[in-house]
Amino acid sequence: MAKRYKWHPFIRHMGFELMDFDVTETWETRGTEAGRETFAIWWLCLHKGKFIDYFRQCRECGKWLFALVDHQSFCSDSCRKRHASHDQDFREKRRVYMRAYRRAEKEKDHHARASLSKG
Repeated sequence: MAKRYKWHPFIRHMGFELMDFDVTETWETRGTEAGRETFAIWWLCLHKGKFIDYFRQCRECGKWLFALVDHQSFCSDSCRKRHASHDQDFREKRRVYMRAYRRAEKEKDHHARASLSKG
């Protein structure tokens, strides 16, 4: 599986005044989707897999993400909210809230109509 990710050293001299050589890695597919994937694998290998657990799939939409905190499970706020909206506790709280909200709006409307008819 890992055979498809190939990179090789790229050595260059930094100038006649400097005796140092710059050694970096390069790969042929730079700039393409495959190049970005190869870069990600190279980066993980460079850091000895230290960050591998931070690469996850969003629990709602399935997109891959790099978690900024240990408990991050969603790629965006909209996915987090959409996922939470399916929860039974959330639905019950929302139902109770909306019932009270509609009742308050109805009372406001009633008071507004009553003040118009008096005036």
